[in-house]
Amino acid sequence: VPQTAPFLYGGTFTQNSTAVALPYPPKWKAFWPNPDNTGTDTRKQICWVSRIGGSPVPGCEVEVQNRASRGPWDYDFRTNQPSMTTKGNNAVSGESWAFPLFGSEQYRPVSPTREYNFPWTNQWNNEKASQTVFASPTRNDIDAATANLFVMHNRMHDFAYWLGFTEDNYNMQDSNFGNRAGGGTASGVTGSEGDPEIGNAQAGGGDGGNPDFLGRNNANQFTANDGVPTITNMYLWQPIPNS
Repeated sequence: VPQTAPFLYGGTFTQNSTAVALPYPPKWKAFWPNPDNTGTDTRKQICWVSRIGGSPVPGCEVEVQNRASRGPWDYDFRTNQPSMTTKGNNAVSGESWAFPLFGSEQYRPVSPTREYNFPWTNQWNNEKASQTVFASPTRNDIDAATANLFVMHNRMHDFAYWLGFTEDNYNMQDSNFGNRAGGGTASGVTGSEGDPEIGNAQAGGGDGGNPDFLGRNNANQFTANDGVPTITNMYLWQPIPNS
């Protein structure tokens, strides 16, 4: 039956405005200084905070919260949301198999729960640096390696911050929180931001082996002017005959 005027409707509308709680605290598995060479997984469970409301966070071994980082390491201060991956204000870490020098695809592992506790099997050692590991289901433990690199770069950021490498001294951060350095650089840049540490895990792993071995047995860093992200490359280690 066709409707006729007046077109009036009555009823109620209820909107659920309850905010969805974000997973907290973020956690990472990473090797602590001086790991042994037994192939045993000796990584520690690292948490942004070790207690919530007076109760201990289950499984947390190391708390890393400090004022050098104004929020959790995986937090994006531009979106005011956690990244759910190995990306934050101080560091951006990802796989870089395709190129050994200036970075490539930057694949990053994702964790909707902010638990960056990826499995580690010591595959590179166990399979004697075979190139087949990159196409295997465990992908040469790249997720674990990326999370480990992310933790280490953040720890170095925080350590250096307390030594004076702050926003006022042209440090490396995506957001400088309004703190700007004075002076200038050769390009006239003063106190720029948008320059977190770019960490390339297993850089050149896929094509950096024989014959040139550009992606083996090394690590390096390319540092540009303030405001341009610094790039670091972390290579795989492999015995090279006659080297």
